[in-house]
Amino acid sequence: MNKIYIYNALTKTVHIKGLCPNGSEIGNELYETEDDIIKTKGKSFIMCQTCERKKEEILQKAVKI
Repeated sequence: MNKIYIYNALTKTVHIKGLCPNGSEIGNELYETEDDIIKTKGKSFIMCQTCERKKEEILQKAVKI
């Protein structure tokens, strides 16, 4: 599995690789799943709103096919 979730410790924000410009891998922690982040960070993080919105758009398009 690819590590697509990027955790920024400074902002405590999780980004999804390739969905927004703030999702830089440099100096940030990478995870395979949201569950992996919860296991290590608990619920003390927020998901990037831009990444979440784009993820939902992708999922909605996939369901329509």
